Amino acid sequence: VQSLPVWDLDWHQPHRLPLFKRRTHASQDIGLCTQLTIDRLSRLEELAMRWQGPVSAVLYAGYRTDLQDDLERVHARWNQSLALQQYVDLHVVHCPTTPWYTVGSDKRGQHPYPVNLLRQLSVDYATTRWILYVEADMLLPAQAYDLARNTLHRLDDMPSKSAIVLPTYHASKETTVPATKQALLQDTSILRES
Repeated sequence: VQSLPVWDLDWHQPHRLPLFKRRTHASQDIGLCTQLTIDRLSRLEELAMRWQGPVSAVLYAGYRTDLQDDLERVHARWNQSLALQQYVDLHVVHCPTTPWYTVGSDKRGQHPYPVNLLRQLSVDYATTRWILYVEADMLLPAQAYDLARNTLHRLDDMPSKSAIVLPTYHASKETTVPATKQALLQDTSILRES
């Protein structure tokens, strides 16, 4: 597994970030893109296990925690997870001078979480022809990568104004993703959060 240094991010002049960890999966057709913080690392692993295809992820490290501690957590999780090693290209962003959360007398929202920048970096660093962006807290159906690939192969046969829908679910500890459309229609628990 290749490991490169983390770059600090200057918010006025963003640098291209190096690849922190590289996946072993070689497919190049469609990839999943996401951004996250260290507390969502287990969600990234779950996304990789469900997707089972290339993932471009940008991790915003060093917020409310020590950067070195975050990097050690990433290394430990990476070394324990075949799904992360096989499917994920992980890029790490760190900005030591501009926290995204409110500090002391900072006005609320003065240093917002850089979601748009992180999202764009995950897309920019994707190595696949097509991308599907999802938030790290979303769950996909098992083997969603195969579903997406099969759909891509049929794009030429679809009318020009077709929409492709891939069901996603907001993740929580008690979330169970229905395995079939029939199970989804019978599961009224998803209506509770509406």
